[in-house]
Amino acid sequence: MDGRGISDEDYEYMMHWMVQEGSASLLNHMKEEGIDFKKNPVEFGTYHMFTEGKVWINERAETSVKGLYAAGDESLGGIGAASTYGWIAGENAARYASKKDSPDIEKREVK
Repeated sequence: MDGRGISDEDYEYMMHWMVQEGSASLLNHMKEEGIDFKKNPVEFGTYHMFTEGKVWINERAETSVKGLYAAGDESLGGIGAASTYGWIAGENAARYASKKDSPDIEKREVK
C-alpha cells in the first residue's frame, strides 16, 4: 500500500474501511511504531492474520474434504480474494469433477 500523494479525503476513507475490514489492531500497531502510510509504502496481507471461523483452504482452494472447494467470504475476506479464489476454486473443482465417473442416478435408491 502506497499512500504517498493520497488526498486527506481518500486517506480518511481508506482508514475507515481498513477498520471495518478488521485491521484496527494492525493500524494501532503501525501508529505505535510510527509508520505512516502517507510517508512509507507498506506491503502486507490481511487474510489469515485473524481467527474468524473461515474455511481453511490451500492454494488450489481445496478444503480438508476431498473434492470440496471453497471460495469467497467462506474462505477469505475481501472482494479481491473472494473473486480470485472464486475463479481458482471453480477451475480446480471442474478439473476434479472431470476426472470422476458420473453416478448412475437411475440405479440409486432414495432413502
